[in-house]
Amino acid sequence: ELVLLKSWPTDINNEIKHIYPENLNEGEGYSSVVYQNSLYVGTSNGLYRVPLTNERDLSFINGNFEPVAKTAGSAWGLSEVNGQLLLGHHDGFFQINNGKAFLVGNGSSFWNFLPYYNIIPSSLVIAGTSIGLDILKYENNHFSSEGYLPGFNEFSQFIAIDNSSIIWVAHPYRGIFKVDISDLKKPVSKIYNDKNGLPSSFDNHLFKIKNRIVVATEKGLYEYNPATDRFEFSEYFKNTFGHKNIRHLKEDSSGNIWFIENKNLGVVDYSSGKPEIIYFPELDGKMVSGFEYIYPYNKWNVFVGAEKGFYHINYENYKRKYTNNLEVKITNVKAFGKSDSLLFGGYFGQVNEILAQSQQTTPEINSRWNSLHFEFSSPLYEHQNSVLYSYLLKGYDQKWSDWTKKSEKDYTNLPGGTYTFMVEAKNNLGSESHVTSYVVDVLPPWYQTYTAYFVYTLLFIALNYLFFKKLKQLFARQREKHEEQQNHLRYLHQLELDKSEKEIVALKNEKLQAELLYKNGELASATMHLVQKGDLLSRVKEELTRLKKNSGSELAPDEFKKIMRALKEEDHMDEDWQQFSTHFDAVHLDFLRSIKKRYPNLTSNELKLCAYLHMNLCSKEIAQHMKISVRGVEIGRYRLRKKLQISTDTNLFDFLLEFSSPGENNSNLQVDRKTLRQ
Repeated sequence: ELVLLKSWPTDINNEIKHIYPENLNEGEGYSSVVYQNSLYVGTSNGLYRVPLTNERDLSFINGNFEPVAKTAGSAWGLSEVNGQLLLGHHDGFFQINNGKAFLVGNGSSFWNFLPYYNIIPSSLVIAGTSIGLDILKYENNHFSSEGYLPGFNEFSQFIAIDNSSIIWVAHPYRGIFKVDISDLKKPVSKIYNDKNGLPSSFDNHLFKIKNRIVVATEKGLYEYNPATDRFEFSEYFKNTFGHKNIRHLKEDSSGNIWFIENKNLGVVDYSSGKPEIIYFPELDGKMVSGFEYIYPYNKWNVFVGAEKGFYHINYENYKRKYTNNLEVKITNVKAFGKSDSLLFGGYFGQVNEILAQSQQTTPEINSRWNSLHFEFSSPLYEHQNSVLYSYLLKGYDQKWSDWTKKSEKDYTNLPGGTYTFMVEAKNNLGSESHVTSYVVDVLPPWYQTYTAYFVYTLLFIALNYLFFKKLKQLFARQREKHEEQQNHLRYLHQLELDKSEKEIVALKNEKLQAELLYKNGELASATMHLVQKGDLLSRVKEELTRLKKNSGSELAPDEFKKIMRALKEEDHMDEDWQQFSTHFDAVHLDFLRSIKKRYPNLTSNELKLCAYLHMNLCSKEIAQHMKISVRGVEIGRYRLRKKLQISTDTNLFDFLLEFSSPGENNSNLQVDRKTLRQ
């Protein structure tokens, strides 16, 4: 028995039903149409027909499908043209009338039929076949073939005619053909592929939507731009479809666009004023690849070709029913570690009691069972295939999860704390449920309790104290080491200072030595003046002696003047004693001043004698300098001893040497003496 509706009893109120007209083969659904108060469906096994009644939802008709004679085989396409029903078949094409099929043309597989002119009835009809375009002529309610379009023999499953009467053909692997049949005897065709703007030459599908020729590709919808003679990404459908891989498009009488993306059915609904995409997850993966088909007869009856028969959608009821508020319930909560423990079975009280979770019913679980398993679902059966869930574990997750069909969630190795699992549901029409939640307390392990934290605090303080003491000792050792280094540096610095001072003292000594030599030179010069004075006096004496030996006559005036000049020179020589004493004191550290201060009764000649004795001159030399005899020098030495109050046992030179500076030595005196003699 062939039945229109075959479903489980629980599906009776579902807005999506499975229809297959044949019990045995369950062939693929290729095409369908409502014509002359009958529903025709074309499958891979032939064409079937069922009479219609006044039911608004055709899925509730209690009728029997009957095969249409002579149409066994693949019934590819059904098209109503000029009020007539045409069937594209793998054996040719048929004209259907009163449930009977009449073969019109054969020789190839026919897919679809389009009137070439906008005026109905169109006298010219274009048929897409497996070997090109067949030109059909319509007269007296009958179709006849005028032959295939010359020069064009391409596979023509998808065809469309634009507002300029240009025929567009989609080839499965070559691209898109543009065919101009203004002259049927010499048609002009051009191919467009990836070199002319299309993403690829393969897998392109052609449709006429919103009065626009649209090519569906793997990267979205494309349209022809006559200004550039290229295909371009459709700006009109950009915000609606983006870059979706569209396999089939069909516009219904309300302006909604039904589509198949990959093997998922959807519709762009314009009823709210703006396009809204609605998917039908119940039918995911059930369409026929390469032969996708949608027939939106009206808003209560939409037929979709499937791998086994057809699916019927009551779109109006589907939208109305599924826009009601959804519900979501948490059905199961388990804690597991080395073993499992059931925390919640879906009810807080008795079965079917509406109770909310209270603080008393919030479970506290040991840290050994700190992994949780949540199960949840929508309680309405008909929602199951179209419901998506989103969840969040408050206290653990940072944000809500993405929408997913998965109705369970696991959390493992949760740290101690209070957690609230929240879940909500959403169907394919965008309706969302209220948030359902469940609270559970996970006790922390012993090492995360307040007692443990108190012990940690004590240990932390103790460790800090020990660390402080250790650090203090380290700083003390470093300070001692630093002080030792500073002392060593100060010692080295002092050594450098001492070395510098010694060098300065040495330089000063060298300078003093140079000054001493210079003073000795001046003293020697003064002594030479004294020697010269002695020589001058000697000459005067000799001259006076000679004059005395002469005749007893009185001295001539000239000779007298000569003697007077010599005596004046002697007076001039007395001025040198002052210069001599000054240089002598400078060289011998104020010897004359010191002895004069100690023995103030010493005369000038006695001071001179002290100076000459200090210079270690002999009596003869002293006599010459002082212009006295040697005997006079000895007498002067004797008198000097008395004034100095020294005994005869004391060496006069050694006594006078005590008035010299400690730094002076005999070598200097010897130099002076040597210089004086020179």
